Amino acid sequence: MFDMTVEERYETETVSHSGLMSLEKGPVAYRKYKEREEKSTKGMNLGSAIHCEILEPDEFQDRYMVSKYAIPAGKNATFVEELYRTRVDSLASYIDQYTEEWIQNAWEVSELKGTPQKAWEAFTGDTDTATKLQCYWEYLEQSEGKFKLDPSDVEIINACKKSIEEHKAASSLMFGYALCDVHEELDIIWKLEGFNFKMRSIIDKLIIDREAKVIKMVDLKTSAKNIHKFNEPYAEYGYYRQLPLYEGAVAWYAKNTLGIDMDGWKIESYIVAVQTTGIHECAVYTPSKVDTLKGIADTMNALSVMDWHFSQDKWDYPREYYLGDGIITLEIDGKDSV
Repeated sequence: MFDMTVEERYETETVSHSGLMSLEKGPVAYRKYKEREEKSTKGMNLGSAIHCEILEPDEFQDRYMVSKYAIPAGKNATFVEELYRTRVDSLASYIDQYTEEWIQNAWEVSELKGTPQKAWEAFTGDTDTATKLQCYWEYLEQSEGKFKLDPSDVEIINACKKSIEEHKAASSLMFGYALCDVHEELDIIWKLEGFNFKMRSIIDKLIIDREAKVIKMVDLKTSAKNIHKFNEPYAEYGYYRQLPLYEGAVAWYAKNTLGIDMDGWKIESYIVAVQTTGIHECAVYTPSKVDTLKGIADTMNALSVMDWHFSQDKWDYPREYYLGDGIITLEIDGKDSV
């Protein structure tokens, strides 16, 4: 992706909130983010599944497949996964066709003790462990092309949905407003004045009340941590920056795509947060005016840094490295330049 000219990058690449947060880790981290070298975690996959069930329930069966049994973990499961991934013929069964090279590779990746042959026998034998691994192989075949879920994941998804349904504000925001224009998972490619690159913002839910001249923007967040201490992820993941950036995207979309004259209109931002652990509590938040102003200021600074890297096509070191002698000044409570 980064083997392109400056002009090509401005034309094809989009900048998002997630991209700006990745850039704060350094230009190399941003490059890895854009090249999708960062791996999804189990928590991230579960969060995506909850989003799908709440926002796009009709798509759930097409995107996800739930295992009939608890998905095994550990080195034996890794052996099966790697063996499945590297098989030559996608129609071959684990007994009918295999090669020693596959087994050797799967054994090395899994870091199992013993020998490759022992690992293969543990998989193809008639023990309880082997039966579970063979069922897992069948599940991998059946779920090809879909995201995989454990039965325990479905319990969490249903509990989170129930918690949202029972919360008076969350239920209204996520499942109400049937008489308004409602958009879910709205992908907006837009332009921000003063910057030449394209912006991209995916809005979880947009509610347009034309009679009241109000647009409600709702962002669904999942967290394994205490949902009543949301200030921590709110600051750590830059949600206070994300919301005003999304408001800019929504204002652009309303004007340029929907043809709405925004004079007299207002945009309201909400976070519906649900906890994926414990009793799966739900809370609804809206940013303060102070946080919104700080979010705008911090985002504009991050966009300026991104614009410098775009225009100069330099991605190996932070901006301050290139502008100075390679030594970056530290300052407590200061903002490091990337």
